[in-house]
Amino acid sequence: GSDLPPDTTQTPPIPQSCGGATSGVTCEAELDGVEAVIDKMSNGGRPHLTRFRPPFGEPYQGGDISTVGPVVAKYAVWVGWNMDSGDSLYHGKSCAKTHCPTGQDLANAVEGMIGAGPGKGLSWGIVLMHGTFKWTHDAIPLLFDPKTGYVPTHGFKIGTVEDAICWKYG
Repeated sequence: GSDLPPDTTQTPPIPQSCGGATSGVTCEAELDGVEAVIDKMSNGGRPHLTRFRPPFGEPYQGGDISTVGPVVAKYAVWVGWNMDSGDSLYHGKSCAKTHCPTGQDLANAVEGMIGAGPGKGLSWGIVLMHGTFKWTHDAIPLLFDPKTGYVPTHGFKIGTVEDAICWKYG
């Protein structure tokens, strides 16, 4: 693949990455690497990306995509989120200073964003949640259990990103 010019705003200059200025790898190299891993792990059964969520959403969450956008477009469609559960605002060190959320705290935050039913909340679409946190793990059944979870019992649909795109655009 082709490499983009270095980001000369950094000292020393670094290649433009898909994940922001802290990466020393070009966006093209990052995506090539992900595709190689997926191809190997699936024994060739899933050799290409179709959707892409960049780390921290950068630069798509309000940054300049002029350099990474064309590279990502060769591989996949960028998919972001429009609701952030806030689960990643805490980690082990911050929990010593500020109370980390419980699963119920996180579920309450998501419920507040999506509202009492479809069309009754602040937003609709994709909720960003990270499966690596205990509070997120604990919130998942509260939100998504098919019989008792808030989402299905309040008339919301649960689906894949592809489902959400089809529901929105047909």
